[in-house]
Amino acid sequence: MKKIINVLMFFVITATLLGFILKQNTTSSPKIFVGYINNIPVFDAYGEKTLYRYEDEFKVLLKYSQNYNLKAFCEGFVCYEEKTKTGFNMVISKEQQEKKYPLSNKLSYVAIDERGAVYYTDNNSQSIKSIKNNEAKDIGIKGYVLNVVNGCLYYSKEHDPNLSYANADIFELDLSLEVTALPKKIITNVSGEATVILPVGRYVYDQKLINGGFKPVLYGTDGKEYKNLEIDSKYLNTTPFYSYQKNALIFYDINTMEMKEVRVPTH
Repeated sequence: MKKIINVLMFFVITATLLGFILKQNTTSSPKIFVGYINNIPVFDAYGEKTLYRYEDEFKVLLKYSQNYNLKAFCEGFVCYEEKTKTGFNMVISKEQQEKKYPLSNKLSYVAIDERGAVYYTDNNSQSIKSIKNNEAKDIGIKGYVLNVVNGCLYYSKEHDPNLSYANADIFELDLSLEVTALPKKIITNVSGEATVILPVGRYVYDQKLINGGFKPVLYGTDGKEYKNLEIDSKYLNTTPFYSYQKNALIFYDINTMEMKEVRVPTH
């Protein structure tokens, strides 16, 4: 009897340890911020093909096909890239309903809004295109899509394609006036590769070339440099995200998911 109990205890302990290891492997895998659902940040664990919502801990939101690469997320709408025999598909999904659109090249610069409208840069022509209400069109602007925030499309443009530093200007386009509106240049001479348009509408984060290296900077949307940020380099291996709950930029180490907050001004 004692031997049987010892055997049972062995299996219980083994199962418990296995569950702990599996949980640790899941929660510690690299994750990248991709968007929000009800103002809660969402991360892509691309190695697992799993989306997580983050509220002081990671909770599984959904799992997706091994054939997909996630490109954008907003309020339950997901944009994936799917490789096919003839090229690529853009896949727009919500609540397991999918719509596929053929593409001639990979998706690199793409954003999706809360209504499921997609804006992306055609890598061949650098033209910005949209897919809304199942209709695809060229919106008549060249640039690299950054995000859609508060009804405005944000994108970057290069001064000189042969340069690789401090070479981008950031533009804002009011989508409610898309047909008649002219894009507004809001920031000049930034990297354009680490841009965060803060949803509060007054500030933009990017990196600026200072003394031979890129440094994190918070700008006002009037184009004025607001504040240089002192951030440990380990938090700069990916782009930060804005926390609605804390009114802060959250920098994180993609390998450890250790996070650091930088409060955003309220004025």
